[in-house]
Amino acid sequence: MKHENNFDLLRLIAACQVVSSHADIWLNLKGRPSVFWLFPGVPIFFIISGFLITGSFMRDQSVPRYAKNRFLRIYPAMVASLFIMFLMMIFTGVIPLRAMADSNTYIYFATLVVTGSTVLANSISTPSFEYGPNTLPFFPGGVLWTIVVELGFYLVVPLLIGKRWTWPLLVLVFVASLWLAVEQVTMKNPWIDTTVPPYLWIFLLGAAVRLSWDKIGWLFKGTFPIWLTIHLLIWVGPAYKNPTPAVILSIITLAGCVLSFAHTLPSLSKMFRGTDISYGVYLYHMPIIMIFMIFGYKSEGWLWIAVYLATFAMAAISWRLVEKPFLSLKAVSLARPTLRTTA
Repeated sequence: MKHENNFDLLRLIAACQVVSSHADIWLNLKGRPSVFWLFPGVPIFFIISGFLITGSFMRDQSVPRYAKNRFLRIYPAMVASLFIMFLMMIFTGVIPLRAMADSNTYIYFATLVVTGSTVLANSISTPSFEYGPNTLPFFPGGVLWTIVVELGFYLVVPLLIGKRWTWPLLVLVFVASLWLAVEQVTMKNPWIDTTVPPYLWIFLLGAAVRLSWDKIGWLFKGTFPIWLTIHLLIWVGPAYKNPTPAVILSIITLAGCVLSFAHTLPSLSKMFRGTDISYGVYLYHMPIIMIFMIFGYKSEGWLWIAVYLATFAMAAISWRLVEKPFLSLKAVSLARPTLRTTA
């Protein structure tokens, strides 16, 4: 499979949708582009991961190389962003001097560095952070829960999609994940809500297409207008955490839009070759939004431009100084795909 696609552009669009949603909520901004309502960023990230991570493992089943590459993709940028958030919390007074001498503060951040999970960090440590109107309203890394889920996807792929994978197994896991997602609507368990199982069905949509690409790839090559039309007719809203039958069908058509857009006019992404700031946009937009909140800026139209410019600037710095250097260390295999693409 050639690497001529629009996935870099898609990731950036998905990240911008998340920025738009959070800026709208926390800065009370109006005029959010309605098109973003049709294409929720988080499910798009999960679908893309299902397709690309599965493809990566199909090309090379070396678990050490796979683990190294996934580590380099996620951890360096995440750790750098956590360090910046730590400094931000010190300068704004969230972490007072007494907390600097408290071991719970360092246990909290050490847990975040290893797992990315704020739920786990809060459960094993009780740091004396002082959130409030004069500091920060809450921890500025709220998007980290999806990083935890992404790390879980990375662990699932070698276990679920190995040499002996079968369609019955994938269907069983898909149904189990979907069942748990439905149950979670009423359970509202914070532990389940930030782990892989209730979102695995979305990831598997992308994975299933990649595994069957040799036979069904034609459904997604140059067919974005068709998938978009179907999606517009079916779409009921971005409530992917409430998987009613209508929402499930909407996410399936969303997956069709994502994968067909990636393979329709792939030249659209030429401008992004060698540059991918989407992860940085995703990591840094909430700290940027909080800075504006600290200074009391809300409900002003110019904030749309300011938030995006500042976020893009931080993302560009992250890409140039952190992500790109570490990604250059990724292990490369010249082996052909070792997995069959249908079963």
